[in-house]
Amino acid sequence: MAYESQKNATVPPDFTVTLDQNERAKSFFESLNKTNRYAFIWRITTAKNSELRRSRIQKCVAMLQERTIPFFPAPMFV
Repeated sequence: MAYESQKNATVPPDFTVTLDQNERAKSFFESLNKTNRYAFIWRITTAKNSELRRSRIQKCVAMLQERTIPFFPAPMFV
């Protein structure tokens, strides 16, 4: 199954519905850079079945509530 590239990725409707029910998670998700937003989208869209997809959505929302991101900015070297 193919999935959208980071450049063209859209937020899945079921994830949007769940985010709409949690303002804290939604506002944090909207504040993320493209890389971190895509990390959440990719985790959801690559789920092999609906049960796994629902589970991943719940885990993503929990991470967003806690202000946790999958990728951190690269460290700057002096």
